[in-house]
Amino acid sequence: AVEFLEQESAAYRNWIISGTPDTEMKDIARLRRIDGFFEGIHGSPRKKTDWAAEIIEHFGLNPSETVFIGDARSDYEAAKACGLPFILRSTIENQNLFPDFHGIRVNDLANLQPILIDL
Repeated sequence: AVEFLEQESAAYRNWIISGTPDTEMKDIARLRRIDGFFEGIHGSPRKKTDWAAEIIEHFGLNPSETVFIGDARSDYEAAKACGLPFILRSTIENQNLFPDFHGIRVNDLANLQPILIDL
C-alpha cells in the first residue's frame, strides 16, 4: 500500500475508514508516516458506512467514480450501502469471509493502478 501511495496518491483523493478507534488510527497513520497521503483518517466508534456516506456527501464525490478498497466484511457492506465499487484485498485471515464474492480481488496494492484505470 505504501508503494502505491508514494507513486499514485497525488492522482487520487484518499481516505482511511477503519474499525480501529479514531484517535488510535490517526496515531498509527502518523507513526507509519502515511497520514500525509490522506484527506481524512476516520475510525470507530462511528460505523464505516456512516463515514463513507459522509465523505461522499461532504466532498461531492460521484459514487461511480469512487472505489472502496478493503479486507473486511464491514468494508464490503459499507461500499455496497453507498453504491461504491469494491476491491477486496485478499488475505489468509479473510479468505473464508468472502466465499461468494465475485468482484475484483488483489493480494496486495502494488499493482492497483491498472485496476483503477479499468474500473
